[in-house]
Amino acid sequence: SGGGLRRGGGTRRAGRACPLCGGIPQGSSRAMAKRITERFLSLGGELKLGKEAVKINYKNGKANSVTFSDGSRLRGDYVILTGDPAVSFGKLLPFEMPKTLQKQYQLPQMQRFSSYHCAFACDCETLPFKGDFVFDVSADNQKILKTKTLVIREFSHEKKFAPKGKNVLQALVFCDEET
Repeated sequence: SGGGLRRGGGTRRAGRACPLCGGIPQGSSRAMAKRITERFLSLGGELKLGKEAVKINYKNGKANSVTFSDGSRLRGDYVILTGDPAVSFGKLLPFEMPKTLQKQYQLPQMQRFSSYHCAFACDCETLPFKGDFVFDVSADNQKILKTKTLVIREFSHEKKFAPKGKNVLQALVFCDEET
């Protein structure tokens, strides 16, 4: 569409709402991870950072431990996988991805993606838009970036992200996992 900018179904000067981004947790994803970590530790959990899980181990048909690339092993009452199913099945788990999950995994709305992020300090508290806006990338640049859109996100809703009178502006490019 010639790089024109749209918002939702109507035409607007600044862009359109980003269908890929979803909601951002209060205080950012990092703040949410920090809250989860604090709760986990308060319940007696122990963090093992910088370890690559290479195998889920079973006893009597139940996952009971994880083996890491350094050879160490951690036992637990539960093993909760939060990674990409393509990594979990066939690598960490000793069986193939179930057929029903394979079908869901191939649906366009379940598309996996990666993204590049770049954030900038902005010398104004408010911008001419709120939230996310998506800019269409020209056909030539789509070939280079392997994406059709560039997302611009502002963070005025997060008052602790920037000093008074300023804002944070983030640029994101979503791409496939091979890019």
